[in-house]
Amino acid sequence: MQGKAVLAGRVEGAQLRLPADDLRASRRHATFELTGDELLVADAGSSTGTYVNDQRVERATLGENDLVRMGTLSFRVERVTEVQKKELRDVLTTRKSHKNPRIVSRRCRLCGAEGTSPGALFADDVAWICEPCADARRSAEGCPEPMPTAIADWQVLRFVERGGMSIVFEARHRTEGLHAALKLLRLRTPVDEVRRRRFTREQQLVAALDHPAIVRAFEIGEDPSASEVFIASEFVAGGDAEQISSPTSALDQVFLLAADLFSALAYAHEHGVIHRDVKPPNLLLHRDEDGRLRGQLADFGLAKSLQDLGEGYETADGEVAGSFEFMAPEQALALKDAGEAADLYSAAATIYYLLTEQLPFEPSPDGRRLQGLTRLALATIKHERVPLRTRRPDVPEEAARWIDLLVSRQPERRAHVRAATLVATFAALAAPTR
Repeated sequence: MQGKAVLAGRVEGAQLRLPADDLRASRRHATFELTGDELLVADAGSSTGTYVNDQRVERATLGENDLVRMGTLSFRVERVTEVQKKELRDVLTTRKSHKNPRIVSRRCRLCGAEGTSPGALFADDVAWICEPCADARRSAEGCPEPMPTAIADWQVLRFVERGGMSIVFEARHRTEGLHAALKLLRLRTPVDEVRRRRFTREQQLVAALDHPAIVRAFEIGEDPSASEVFIASEFVAGGDAEQISSPTSALDQVFLLAADLFSALAYAHEHGVIHRDVKPPNLLLHRDEDGRLRGQLADFGLAKSLQDLGEGYETADGEVAGSFEFMAPEQALALKDAGEAADLYSAAATIYYLLTEQLPFEPSPDGRRLQGLTRLALATIKHERVPLRTRRPDVPEEAARWIDLLVSRQPERRAHVRAATLVATFAALAAPTR
């Protein structure tokens, strides 16, 4: 058979498996397709790109001696004989039969029961729940609208929350049993196909991120019954970091979450992905094997993707996407200026809030409370910052120096800082011996 694309990547089940320890390679990196005598390569939304002869390509026809690079792996296309062509076609077009899928052993994350599921789509270590637990959790209680029974291949279990432009359900994949948070986007305006494809592609870049401090994205798609965009991602049951914000929050706990947050950003920035909406509600919590609260960063790139759909904030000075409370000044002025330094600002503002339950700037020079997006935006851009130790004197000086630097109004003051530099610092501050 011809015309069947096969996947190259780090994910389990990829026909052309890339090295699992190659962090430059995405879980779903590229596809190859044999059409007649032509071998085609197409990027599959990888975070670092697919290259042919050192040129980044979306899709290309490969010729003799072409150099292909995916992650750190490179290979050169060689001339093949007719016999070798037949063998190559057999390799490239052989796919696992859906009647006899690869079976993976699973353990229910809720009750611990052992089970199995097809492992064709996702890695073996993803969150899985058994059918009895899924049935026990199924409930329409609290849902502000009629709750669907399923969206695409996801069985809806219960209502979780509703936001300004989305509704979130707990869900289970109908064949693989994956435990997911299913975010259904309720867009205010019709979206043309070009914008919809661009949104899907941007979110596929996020799905390629594979890091323990980043919430894993399973699928970005459309509900065929309603033509609504959805994002299915790993279900994290511990709530978000906003719940632990307090003027008396445990320092070692906040610093451990800070290490997780900067670790997630370091990995994403290395792969060319900017978050653009770091804030306490997007830092989800779970407990590790030692019972400590750990953080996983969610909604990577969603603010920018929604802006492309026409669903973000706009100002006369340019596009804006994100949450003004934790937004860097340069991002409040124009989305295009939101780079790594803007993410570091938002991360530091998040940590500041977890330690004080306050934003890092004075509410208002005239003493009035901040109200509305315009007032928040102006405060982000113009108001003086309050040193962290003024509000939380027990914070170690080393931590306070970093946080005060990163929440600076001037992006050039934090432009030289990299998230990777901060991981070890805050991990050490979180150590029990301190």
